[in-house]
Amino acid sequence: MVERHYDLICVGAGLVGRLTACALASAGFKVLSIDAFSFNEDTISSQDGRTTFVSLKSKEILERFGFWEALVPFSQPIQNILAYEHQTPWYLDYSSKEFTNSPMGYIVENKYVYKSLYQHERVDNLDVITGVRVSSIDVTEYKAVVKTDCGTTYSASLILGIDGRFSAIRKFAPQIIESSHQYDQKACVLHISHEKSHEATAYEVFTSNGPLAILPLIATEEYSNRSGIVWCQKNTFDFESLSDDQIAETLSNLFPHLGALKVISSKWIYPLQFLKVNQLIDKRIALIGDSGHVLHPIAGQGVNLGWRDAEKIIDLLVSQKKLGLDYGGPILLQQYDDARKFDRLSMSFMTDFLSKIYSSNLKSVKLIRNTGFALLNVLKPVKNFLVRRAMGLF
Repeated sequence: MVERHYDLICVGAGLVGRLTACALASAGFKVLSIDAFSFNEDTISSQDGRTTFVSLKSKEILERFGFWEALVPFSQPIQNILAYEHQTPWYLDYSSKEFTNSPMGYIVENKYVYKSLYQHERVDNLDVITGVRVSSIDVTEYKAVVKTDCGTTYSASLILGIDGRFSAIRKFAPQIIESSHQYDQKACVLHISHEKSHEATAYEVFTSNGPLAILPLIATEEYSNRSGIVWCQKNTFDFESLSDDQIAETLSNLFPHLGALKVISSKWIYPLQFLKVNQLIDKRIALIGDSGHVLHPIAGQGVNLGWRDAEKIIDLLVSQKKLGLDYGGPILLQQYDDARKFDRLSMSFMTDFLSKIYSSNLKSVKLIRNTGFALLNVLKPVKNFLVRRAMGLF
């Protein structure tokens, strides 16, 4: 069977995969994007109710590659973040005025991010195939050959695995060793309307069963005050049995400052998992985003980390192109892995640590948590470092 050759093959077309493929094609690479799922803007809107916290660094990345302008009307700036433990007096208050003249970040519904990415999918040099799975990868000295489950064959200098936590590409990379565990938690995502303004403030309350975040959303014609909810609970908790009125009552008790609440969306429920790898690279293969690291949503950093992966490998590939060098050579791959190691490992450790310490009911751990809240409000340099880290500004 005749194989078709590309410069690069991007496997996976989620929020990180689409950005990567479109940006590389715009930079002049001949790119093939493959995704196992067949979807469009309508199916995304109905199937994914999640929101993305866009850090300041991610905003810069989206601006740089031409995606941010379309997102501006749908982006809610965050001016304040208030984190606290339920039924304790301790809290941590972040304000953008303390750190920067800009917002601390933005909350955007995923459906709008996908729409912005779809608008760029028609770029020259980019071929898109959906509803197809990669069945094998054969790596030779000068290229990688991909076979799909429908019998087609493609080759490229480099395969970019951007296919998420259940990555097929990771399975074809024997030098990449994963370490993972399931959290005894799941997350319920939904949207609410509320009587009073959110004042551009995000809240995160830590309960005995897991964190609950309320994220400010832009107003719509129908609802002048909206927020997104990410509610983590033990796996044994039955979200489906809760009526909308019961959910609204629970949230009203936690966030009385918002006034009367109403659930205005479906409920989307996701299992929570942790995953890291020893390295992001193998011969002519590089992992990007959730295929190489899966984080607890406690800090909202998963997509931001993936976009930083994408920016780094795009920059390296553009440099290779200018020099006329091999896009999948070992030097480039090692440069990518080295450049991303500290960011991905430190963020993986931080989110895993926070998820465990804030889900424990041990009295000693609670004391440590409360002491930490009190100290961080006093230790401004530490507080400043953590906030800048969350913004992606290091």
